[in-house]
Amino acid sequence: MYGRFKVLHLIFEPDRPEAVECAAATGLYADEFDEPLAVAAWAPKSVGPLGNLPNRAREAGVFHRGPRAALDLRSSLLRERINVVHCHDARSLVTMWILKGTGRMPPVVFSVYCPLEGAGPGRPIQHAARKVLLRTMRAGADAVVVPSTFAGGVVASQGAFERGRLWKVSYGVLPEMIAQGAGVDRSEALLLPVETSGGRRRGTYQYFLQAAQVVTRQVSGARFVVIAPPAAAGFVEETAARFGLGDSVRIDPPDAFPGNLADTSIAVLPTGDFQGIRPLLLAMAAGKAVVAPDLRGVREFVEEEETGILVRPGDSQALAEALARLASSATARGKIARSALDAVRRDFPARKTARGLYAVYSAIC
Repeated sequence: MYGRFKVLHLIFEPDRPEAVECAAATGLYADEFDEPLAVAAWAPKSVGPLGNLPNRAREAGVFHRGPRAALDLRSSLLRERINVVHCHDARSLVTMWILKGTGRMPPVVFSVYCPLEGAGPGRPIQHAARKVLLRTMRAGADAVVVPSTFAGGVVASQGAFERGRLWKVSYGVLPEMIAQGAGVDRSEALLLPVETSGGRRRGTYQYFLQAAQVVTRQVSGARFVVIAPPAAAGFVEETAARFGLGDSVRIDPPDAFPGNLADTSIAVLPTGDFQGIRPLLLAMAAGKAVVAPDLRGVREFVEEEETGILVRPGDSQALAEALARLASSATARGKIARSALDAVRRDFPARKTARGLYAVYSAIC
């Protein structure tokens, strides 16, 4: 029988939907299954609903900027006798690392959602930020949570982490985000959003639109949706026009996802970085047929020809063949979409994520 302990999730960067979902999943599990968890979050006032979790930062009326916020956080940790702090972004981890120097602090868990990119010419700021993050992870985190074995290997190789401090806890999908059935009556394909730098983002759009050009010649009425920030929308529009796609391409802003999954039946993951796993799972949970790159990290979530179609990374022709096959056959789309939905319900529910996190919290408390 585990003793009761308190968990506080730190979410300093409000554009991290994975963080909010992770915190909500933990709170959901604590309530529904009566586990010995007391969960809260300390997040900026700009963060939306946190499920059933109280937002301590909003209650205190502060943002996470400057020494005042750090002192308020430290007072809250001590006053409420928090047993473990779960950090979800670099700013929250650095803050906990600093607070550890002021005296005894609770153990810290850090979730890694995005790949730790290596240094390169012309990227000194990114290189410096990566070095600071790795140093802080080693010094400030008692456990590092990764979403896949692939991600764990990347983190271990980049930062020389001891395997005992790395925990694999897969992404989980909240119950309200899982469809009741798979919609298979449309042939629109959606390019899933993945955070990349400007140059890589343009390459991703071109890769998708080249495939779309081929598909429109083979499948009458095929349509495509590209999620692009305002700064990139012009490039997408120009590229689509150059490829003769005309009205076949719709450009949506980033905040349209995941709501725009309802308008499509095929979802394309353009890269194999483990930051793309969350949108991939949301597409599968929405009952969409998915096409993704054939890479080790992706194969942990997609079973070839069962829950999705895997194609050679960066091969527009292979992507076009997969899209044409799905766009032209409601039967093929439906088979993969239903299998994907079943896989999410079985293998990636929020309850499973919460159980994994509970094991991490129990081990370090």
